[in-house]
Amino acid sequence: MRAYIIGLGLFLSACGAHRPPTGPQRALYDDVRAVVVHEQRTEWVSDRLELEQMGPRLLHSGCQTPADERAALAAWLAGRIAADGGPAAKAFAANGGDLSAVQDLLLLDRVATSLRYIQAHAGECPFWLPEDPGFAGVQSNTGRFVLMAESIGGAQVVFRDGETTLGGAGGGRILPGYGLSDRLTLAGGVELGGTSTFPKDADGNRTVKPAWAYGVPVLLQVHSGSWRFDTEATLTARAAFESPDDLRFGVRVAQAAGVTTPRIAGVMPYVMLWVGHEWLPAVDGQDDVQIMRLGTRVGVNWDP
Repeated sequence: MRAYIIGLGLFLSACGAHRPPTGPQRALYDDVRAVVVHEQRTEWVSDRLELEQMGPRLLHSGCQTPADERAALAAWLAGRIAADGGPAAKAFAANGGDLSAVQDLLLLDRVATSLRYIQAHAGECPFWLPEDPGFAGVQSNTGRFVLMAESIGGAQVVFRDGETTLGGAGGGRILPGYGLSDRLTLAGGVELGGTSTFPKDADGNRTVKPAWAYGVPVLLQVHSGSWRFDTEATLTARAAFESPDDLRFGVRVAQAAGVTTPRIAGVMPYVMLWVGHEWLPAVDGQDDVQIMRLGTRVGVNWDP
């Protein structure tokens, strides 16, 4: 855990060193970069066609950014591109045509091109998207309440009284959250679902043993572009399927990493891979239970 936190901190510090220093500029840069990264996951051939495809999402952020902040961001991008040996076409020719060597520079070029599109179409901004001196971004959670709704599921390995049993788990979660900054979101909520294990009966045959699963998760989410990294602690409760009121409590810690798509109409879909460890302590004569889980979380982040 300590190594994970240190590594993540160094990674985010390195990323932060290459972002504009001020609020609205940084917010616009992050928004435009997120849209461009999503768009170039499919093959990017024609700037004109890609810009037309991205246009509404670019203007949604660009229209709300003051003109002087857009101009300052354009100057910052020009300086970054020049300092990195750009533009990308120049660096591509200089290195003998190795496209992989100019990917970061090409991304900066495309962000700058997208910003020029915003500048060229600023006169088309609708009246309901006025310039905002405190613009904090569309793609971030900064300073706003959000609601995350997600499915969660995966495989599990259960260690109990010297025995190891395989199984699965799945459910749903609702997580209200608040954007502490452009990099951090704190969220907490409830989850409901079920688990199952496949123990052997007295005859050695595999059986299915279902159980209800409840939880109260609290998580800290770190943002880096379209990447998301979660650290989570959850108070859990388990109950046999036939006796849902007979609860057994435990705790789960988990780490997750995943990606988002750009926010459209207030909704930002995401998918994450997570790994967790749950502990049900020995109480009232029951065995100590350790559970390892690996699975996915698929959901949406809604900005109401």
